Amino acid sequence: MKMIRLRLQTLLSEGKLVCVVYLLCYVCISSFVIQTMFELWYITILIVIVGMPLFVIKMSRYVGKRKRYRQEAEFSIFLRRLSASLAAGMTVRNAVSEIAIHNKAEYKYLFKDIERLHRQLEYNHSVCDAFADLARRCPCDDIRLFSDCLRYGIPAGVDMVSLIRYVSSSFNIKNDTRREIMQTLNLPKYNNRVMLCAPIGCLVLIKNIAPEYISPLYEGSGRIVMVIVGLLLLFAGVMGSLISDVKY
Repeated sequence: MKMIRLRLQTLLSEGKLVCVVYLLCYVCISSFVIQTMFELWYITILIVIVGMPLFVIKMSRYVGKRKRYRQEAEFSIFLRRLSASLAAGMTVRNAVSEIAIHNKAEYKYLFKDIERLHRQLEYNHSVCDAFADLARRCPCDDIRLFSDCLRYGIPAGVDMVSLIRYVSSSFNIKNDTRREIMQTLNLPKYNNRVMLCAPIGCLVLIKNIAPEYISPLYEGSGRIVMVIVGLLLLFAGVMGSLISDVKY
């Protein structure tokens, strides 16, 4: 239950309205599919309730991954602006202050953290400590990597402008490469979803055109056949998700 609660909190971090929409979509789609296959309302309610924790876990992972990717993209934009401001002769504190005040619309996921970073610099925290605190608060590998670069680079006398420009360029290349990989991998994912929806679509079509043709499936031993079909569809969905989930 603790894990489910933490996953639900992750899902709620995207917004209560978004969370409600996700849950409503799950309830409506799963109820329609199960009722179409079994036509037993108590079976439908039971399966929807049992599948709710699994749905919350899966959606929280998806939301957490998407939030992390968007944080990395926004942090890359932040570094580009910071590098341009430093190259123009501004200090780090003034550059962060200008970004936090005049570029709010570009940072949906990082704006509160950038504001806190700005306040820490205003209170004379060191640049290393301020970015280290930012790395602790954000589950983003890019921020942690940049914080480590500052921690080891500043005592060694590294050029801040060159360092930030180089790191920002590396992050941009990484984000562009990941975007291309994700676009390539989206095709088999969509194909898997279409193939899973096809049997349900055919079943709905036949029920509306010739219901007596499949009426034996909803009585007697036909129920066993529908259970087997449902398990096979579930197995196919899980296997398709595992195959298309390529680690890179």
